[in-house]
Amino acid sequence: MNRLSKEEIMGLKAIAQRNKGKMSNCEIARLFEVTEGTVRYHLKREKQKAVDKRKDKPMKASPFSHIIDKWMENNKKNIRPLSVRELYEYLIEEYGYKGSYKSVLRYVRKHYPPPPIRPRRRVELPAGCSAQVDWVENVPIVINGKLKKLNAFVMTLSYSRGTACIWS
Repeated sequence: MNRLSKEEIMGLKAIAQRNKGKMSNCEIARLFEVTEGTVRYHLKREKQKAVDKRKDKPMKASPFSHIIDKWMENNKKNIRPLSVRELYEYLIEEYGYKGSYKSVLRYVRKHYPPPPIRPRRRVELPAGCSAQVDWVENVPIVINGKLKKLNAFVMTLSYSRGTACIWS
């Protein structure tokens, strides 16, 4: 079953108002590919004019906003921005924050822009020009029921990403 988007919920309510009992909840549910209980739930909320109070709920991180502002301001000077996890741990250690990591993450995402995406440069070379080679020692392998330790030579071609492994 699918989850209804805001547009689909509005469509569901419009169909229910126009039909006024001509279509059953089961038929509306089949139309939107949801359960009949979902249709009943949304129509009941519409009838009661229920308001979603979760959006107006204050965040647990809000009382620490001045500390978070200071942290983010100091963080702008760094080449690599510090993570929200580090901010969360700082709030716990220094200020006795009792909320969750998700609460701090939601607060930061709501009040601050995302950090800039660092560019990555991929080096493309012609076929046969380069490869990455690794040597692995003492890899435990079971051969004919006996445990043996082997060494492996692993080569990955940079153009095709093809891999070759030779055991010794």
